[in-house]
Amino acid sequence: MLIMVVVFVLLNAGALHVGGRLRAKTLACRKNLKEIGTALVDFCDMSDGTLPALERDTYIYHYYIVRRETAPSSGVYKWLHLGCLYDAGLLSDGRTFYCPVAEGATDEYLIYSNPAPWGTLPQVYNSVVGNQWVRTREGYLYWPQSTTILTSAPTGEMWPNYEQGYPTSATAVTYLDQTRAVVADIVFHQEERGKVNALFWDGSVVYQNGPTGADGTRWYFDSMQRPDGEDGWELVKLARWMYALQQ
Repeated sequence: MLIMVVVFVLLNAGALHVGGRLRAKTLACRKNLKEIGTALVDFCDMSDGTLPALERDTYIYHYYIVRRETAPSSGVYKWLHLGCLYDAGLLSDGRTFYCPVAEGATDEYLIYSNPAPWGTLPQVYNSVVGNQWVRTREGYLYWPQSTTILTSAPTGEMWPNYEQGYPTSATAVTYLDQTRAVVADIVFHQEERGKVNALFWDGSVVYQNGPTGADGTRWYFDSMQRPDGEDGWELVKLARWMYALQQ
């Protein structure tokens, strides 16, 4: 009996240690998003209300490209998405763009720090010089939602992310729906599977369940989110997923 009690205590201690470590990472993720939120407001103050640029006005490499060459082999690179905050000097540490909860976040930061500092191009990791980038697949999704609802089925470059009946992307604070999430986790927090941190324009960060359908089916917008080997998940377009994140 004594041995069983000792084993039980040790198992509980291990579980508490792991749980505490995960909670600490969730809080660190929240801190990252708070810093991003402050930098976003400062950026817009500096740019007369213009939000950081998406890949294109109607299309976005929604979860990973931060900086990309503007034309093949031109040698000219354009900062995009949250990377604009780094370029503007509002955030100085590239690790801020990677969620501490995501497995491999540190490794992804490091591969894009060769050569140092983070964000310098051309990158050793990118073997094709004419297509250089810095990704944050283990980081945060930037998707500013406008007050304009798409009234027709998306076509062309809008098709992968937009959906009829849901907002288009905002290019300036004037068009921003400030009640909706602006930035959110790409990868679910695994201590409570399906949870994400979401940043809102007022600076608040809400830790919440990822969106679900009316029948309780869990949504995801990218293959990185859906837990392997689990049923009951539905792939939805990014506009619908972000729209469902609420304060």
